Amino acid sequence: MKKYIFILYFIFISTFSFTQEQYNTPGSDFFIDVPTRININNNASIPITVYVHESECTNCQNYLNYIDISMKCASSLQFSNTITFNSLTYNQFINLFDSYSVNDDTWDEQSFIDSKPLNVNDHSILFTADTNMWIPPIPVVPITKHYFYFNFNIPYNYWSQYLCNDSVVDLHIYVSLDYDTDAEFWFRVFVYKDDFPQITNWYRGDTHFHSYFTQNLAENGFPLKSSKAFAKTIGLDWITITDHSCDYDNYGISMTDNWVRQGNEISNLNSEDNTFIFIRGIEASVNNSQNKIVHSLVYPNPEAPLSMPYFYDGGGDASSTNISIDNMLDSINKYNGFAYAAHPFAEGDKLSSLVNGDVWNIADDLSPQNGSAALSVGNVIWNNLSAPSDMYSTNPNYVFKKNLIGLENWNLWYTLTSNTDTDPWNTQYNTEPYGFSEVPQNNYLHTMYRFTQNMEAYSFLLRKGLKMKNQNHNINNWKLFLSAGSDAHGSFNYSNTDYIYGGLSGYLENNHPGALNTLVYCTNGMGTNGKNVLNSLKSGHSILSSGPIVVMTITSPLGFTLPGDDIDISSIDANDVIINLKAISNKIFGTIESAYIILETQDNSYSYTINISNGNFSITLADLLNNMFSLNNMPINQYFAIRAYLKTNKIYTGNQSTLHKKQSETFYSFTNPIWIKSGNYSIVNNYNSSIIRLYPNPTSNILYVSGIDNKTVRNIYLISSNGLTINVNFLENFNTLELNLNELPTGVYVLKIIFDDGIYVDKIIKL
Repeated sequence: MKKYIFILYFIFISTFSFTQEQYNTPGSDFFIDVPTRININNNASIPITVYVHESECTNCQNYLNYIDISMKCASSLQFSNTITFNSLTYNQFINLFDSYSVNDDTWDEQSFIDSKPLNVNDHSILFTADTNMWIPPIPVVPITKHYFYFNFNIPYNYWSQYLCNDSVVDLHIYVSLDYDTDAEFWFRVFVYKDDFPQITNWYRGDTHFHSYFTQNLAENGFPLKSSKAFAKTIGLDWITITDHSCDYDNYGISMTDNWVRQGNEISNLNSEDNTFIFIRGIEASVNNSQNKIVHSLVYPNPEAPLSMPYFYDGGGDASSTNISIDNMLDSINKYNGFAYAAHPFAEGDKLSSLVNGDVWNIADDLSPQNGSAALSVGNVIWNNLSAPSDMYSTNPNYVFKKNLIGLENWNLWYTLTSNTDTDPWNTQYNTEPYGFSEVPQNNYLHTMYRFTQNMEAYSFLLRKGLKMKNQNHNINNWKLFLSAGSDAHGSFNYSNTDYIYGGLSGYLENNHPGALNTLVYCTNGMGTNGKNVLNSLKSGHSILSSGPIVVMTITSPLGFTLPGDDIDISSIDANDVIINLKAISNKIFGTIESAYIILETQDNSYSYTINISNGNFSITLADLLNNMFSLNNMPINQYFAIRAYLKTNKIYTGNQSTLHKKQSETFYSFTNPIWIKSGNYSIVNNYNSSIIRLYPNPTSNILYVSGIDNKTVRNIYLISSNGLTINVNFLENFNTLELNLNELPTGVYVLKIIFDDGIYVDKIIKL
């Protein structure tokens, strides 16, 4: 811009001072974002969000001249020339824009259309609403209001020409700002032929996400319109909007007006297109028992998703709010809402001391105390025995506080960190070390370090609930569910909201929506404004995933049981209780490496390794207990809980490791528990009889079983070498059973015959 002569330079040099960093700073903010992934199968466009925030403040106006976009195959060193759209008609060009701001004086929003964007032969987008005072004058759009934003969609036929064998494209976006330093941004987009793994009736979403209703010196989100388009692009079904309760007094007319406006925006966007939905929620800043700030994810009554009023005080930015955890839960109770404790216990999840932050306190004498070594990793900070519990109820009829029904134990994906805030993927191939590098797994901020600590605390809470339920079967609120959320602030490529806070250096991570998900079970769709999603979150019918999926259900004479449910099987045969697991991964998330069933009693935790490489596994509860326990320590006539764990591994070979910034990557999925009330398991003891005989063995067709002594046969099934359970039809003739194995694949199988008074187990070979 210096080639132009500015006659009135001396007038303006002391008047205008701008910042347009992508991270958040006091004053005007200039944000650009691009989704981290896209599916090539539907010839999708690549959307770019441009969001200019807070330009109405003194000396904050932005004068936007043009935006230039260039691209390249990610393995190439050189970006293309500026991509232009001058071959399109004006109407075709304008149709590439959507999700844009409109003139709204009440909200102080500036019209994008009035910026008069043009397609020209030397820039991607030229803004022509006005001209500046240079000689010769150049076109600009003065941005003078609090909100100005739009999405620009690069058509498939424009960006696909930069796609090479790596299936990764890089973007360079140059923003020309008059009277200030121009801004540049670099992004990497991974192009896939696969979507997220899917299972019928399970909907993938994010329980913790911030929109532009989160606004403070450290964090800002993006407009809801643009975030919806991005969420659909990466393959999500729903997102709960959980903006900070402490931010609703930082903008707009009033806290109540801002809350109502957000609800109206959510409702309107859901009505326009319900293939993806936003769900109303809030991240509440509340005081814990030690009068320090912790966060809670609060959700409305599922039957009236938009009915919950704003009942907070706006406090909690940098000082304590006047609202305690108990105050919050009492207010939730009035409106039939529910809450999850957000990022509750881990060292890396503790809120900053700059906001008087802390973690939730369990105050449980079964757990190691604060300052001692955790049983998993790191040190305990969640168990101050000298302070009251933030979790347990003082009401003897409840275990946990009423309406506190879960924990967001998996929060914010952080496996890469960067020393630059504009080109973390190092698309320019600057000299290393530059851009993203791997976070050591023993770093207390690493995703799985924090999750492991949170799960250690959860295990104590789960066992406390089991113990109190076993002592009093009428006790309430004895279960806690789990959820996962990105805690992203609009950024769908990488997260930089932690990079600057009040002038203090922070870090930048590879977190984004889609990195950590919660999947909910809904047989009738997601429901109006997420009614069915909320019901599933409230009942724990959900699983956690960073990509792959593991689902655990139970089938029994009592029906179909989902994660989050409790079932009393004390009156039925444990051999008739079938635990079913289904696992799915794909090329994006690698091959299945390991899977477990975790069983928790009131006293301890146990794990059982399963072979689920083919995607399915079934086992009777009787067999599971027989394999995990001896008779003298089996959980008899008591409640226990089971949940599933899946781990996959993706190996990046060749240039892929350079592009992904790592040699390999591990992904996970976890189910919520199923709670089971057991009975007397004398039936699970193996039936030993020297007179039972199998013949011929090996066999190619019919297998005979003789010597059953007129016993009642309840069921017969085979277990294959890969863990698949196969029910077997049989004919009974006096004391001999006839099993037709003609259709069975060749291999070695375990035969199990379930009698009224025991189980006979033997090995057979099918030829």
